[in-house]
Amino acid sequence: ETGKIDFLKTGPVLWVDTSDSQPCIGTAGALTWSIKATGKLFHSGLPHLGMNALELAMDAITVIQDRFYKDFPAHEGEIPYNFACGSTMKPTRIESSTNGINQIPPWCKVTGDVRLSPFYEVHDLRAKLNAYVNDLNANITSLESRGPHSKYSLPKENLVAKLELTLAENAMEGIACSLDSIGFKAFDEATRQVKGVSEPFSIMGRYNYSHRCSSIAPLSFFARVSSLPLVRDLQRAGLDLTLAGFGKSAVYHGDNEYCLLSDMKDAVRILGRFIHNVDSA
Repeated sequence: ETGKIDFLKTGPVLWVDTSDSQPCIGTAGALTWSIKATGKLFHSGLPHLGMNALELAMDAITVIQDRFYKDFPAHEGEIPYNFACGSTMKPTRIESSTNGINQIPPWCKVTGDVRLSPFYEVHDLRAKLNAYVNDLNANITSLESRGPHSKYSLPKENLVAKLELTLAENAMEGIACSLDSIGFKAFDEATRQVKGVSEPFSIMGRYNYSHRCSSIAPLSFFARVSSLPLVRDLQRAGLDLTLAGFGKSAVYHGDNEYCLLSDMKDAVRILGRFIHNVDSA
């Protein structure tokens, strides 16, 4: 925003934040979310006088996921990057009131994340998720499907169950690096020269296949699971970003995380070759 790195727009930028001494060509965005369902506590022998928040949460997540996958299907732009899976929204944790087994739970909270293809925008995702929950709250009884006595409104008591969506304030945006840029071609050739093979990968699942990219030699693309901060912002600002790293993904953030000195030696050779290739382009 202040223009202090505008000089980087004149040439390729190598962002060293991935792994395994291979070019990273794509990452997924990530956004965490939680949905709290609030019903009414009551004796489970009289379910028609309570509102089961656990059932409501499950029903709501089913509808929300269905709408998500219709709005964010696999994108054709993902194909050259070999993402093993498209955008996903899934629950990963659940908690609820500590009521008795013979009581209708009054609240339940489901937490999860979205992994978003770089070909979709996070601000659109936020708007859609809020719209899904607002629509359900406006017609909460449409979710009633668990027998004739499971209700999400109690008209005689003027009570209506509700859903509350919370989205993380900060999200990571994905990136699809240019496969035709000087930076990518220079790093791809440098990797192949030093390592004997270049296997560009995208981060969102795992899969192998061979893919020919324009004038680039046949590449074996494979994908992994993660997201990176900042990179989409830099690309949007006009920087030609190439992603790389020389550690071991198998020990990411693990106990006794390590790298190999042989990989670090190769890294210096790759970087030197990369600079040579860029200068010669």
